[in-house]
Amino acid sequence: MHDSPYFKPLVEQTAKAGFTMKEISADKGYISADNLQTAVDHGATPYIPFKTNVTGKPVASFGKAISLLQFQA
Repeated sequence: MHDSPYFKPLVEQTAKAGFTMKEISADKGYISADNLQTAVDHGATPYIPFKTNVTGKPVASFGKAISLLQFQA
């Protein structure tokens, strides 16, 4: 089973428990537009590396994530 579907419930449960998230790090198994947006929706900057086969229409959260990863390189 893929890890990606577990991301959103974990982030939402963490927020519900009263934690303030500024950054969220995860491995590439969690990369998806929905997961990046979930992090942003909760006020956190997502640090999730892209898989080499990522394709598709970019969304705003992907653009920010790409910029962050390029800046760190």
